Amino acid sequence: MAVTLLRKGPEMFLQTYKENRRLQHLIWEHNIHGVIADNRFGFYNHCIPTVFLAHQLNLQMTDGFAWLKPIANGLNLKYARKFTRIWVPDFKGEPNLTGQLSHFEGLPRTASYIGPLSRFAGVKAEKTGAFDGYDVLITMSGPEPQRTLLEDRLTEQAIKLPYKTLMVVGKTEENADTVEVSGNVHKVAHLPTNQMLEAMQAVKYIVCRSGYSTIMDLVALGLKAAFIPTPGQPEQEYLWLKPICKWVLHPLLPNRLCS
Repeated sequence: MAVTLLRKGPEMFLQTYKENRRLQHLIWEHNIHGVIADNRFGFYNHCIPTVFLAHQLNLQMTDGFAWLKPIANGLNLKYARKFTRIWVPDFKGEPNLTGQLSHFEGLPRTASYIGPLSRFAGVKAEKTGAFDGYDVLITMSGPEPQRTLLEDRLTEQAIKLPYKTLMVVGKTEENADTVEVSGNVHKVAHLPTNQMLEAMQAVKYIVCRSGYSTIMDLVALGLKAAFIPTPGQPEQEYLWLKPICKWVLHPLLPNRLCS
């Protein structure tokens, strides 16, 4: 992440500028009265109310790049303050889910905590029985090549375990037909919200990345999971180690699974 910030910094600033110019045209064309930007720095405007939605207001850095943290956070908060309001999808007090990512001294006065957000809020699982008999649900997400590397590694290990496993590999551009990899491992490109909810509630164990959206979904459903952070993403590593989450690594999983 730190290396990417250094390498793509100019490109990011240019993209933010283009976003802001584009927003000005959209406001004029569609008579927009307000904007909610999901962590998009360029969608601020001084003529209408704009909201910046984010949980990473205090960026974490990988080892060796701590010196970059004041610079990165300075720029991060500089753009966040351009918005009318900052909405943090987390609890205000203790316990909370993000820890130092959004609970720290110097939080902008325009920031407020709106509670965790989940795509499963208000959704009821349909009992179709499609996922009966599965013991483990593994979900993939994140950038390449890490997504594919994790898929290959977990597939190799899941085949060796005496558990029926469903892997949602996170390829939304492909069809959602289930493919059998072995007698106990099945893969599907993606699942719509209602089917994913049924699968999560049907299995005994869940293995996934420690992305914040996933954490909020698990909290909403009251479920536990084995987390595997994406290498080089300090936010996921921090959330993985955060004690307040109280997620446990289930004994069925070998230690090497999370290395």
